[in-house]
Amino acid sequence: NPLPGTKPANPAQSPTMDSGAPSTAQPQPPQASAPHPREAKVIDQAELYKPERLDNLEVHERLNLGNVSLSEAIHLADSNPPKAIHGFRLAIKADPYNVNAHAWLATVLQETGRTQEFVQELRECRRLGILGRMVNSNTRFRATFMRARFNQKLPQDLVDN
Repeated sequence: NPLPGTKPANPAQSPTMDSGAPSTAQPQPPQASAPHPREAKVIDQAELYKPERLDNLEVHERLNLGNVSLSEAIHLADSNPPKAIHGFRLAIKADPYNVNAHAWLATVLQETGRTQEFVQELRECRRLGILGRMVNSNTRFRATFMRARFNQKLPQDLVDN
């Protein structure tokens, strides 16, 4: 008899103990589950980033939303740069001081030839006081930044940073 609140055991899946002999039933292979429909990505849900929605989130919820968006965008950085850029901008919208979101955004902008936007992003990061942390914490950004500096793609005010 099953315990209250539990389902009775399926006799086809469990050996019987009444004969005292080991069960001769063959174990059944796990059933293949139906494929799950593609889960919606956070960066595909524009309603999450509306100002009135963001304003009602607790700090930890905003930071989490920013980090999930950042993670999704990083996975797209090489395969789908335009969507990655969109994701990085959403991560920044959720968490404006997310150093890695800014670093990745700047990197992908520069790598896709969007130099003017790259320079704008660097200036915004300098204004926020996070440009130095970006250089120190994100190696891909550091390489991109140094390459732009070496190739004289940066205005003088950013070279002297």
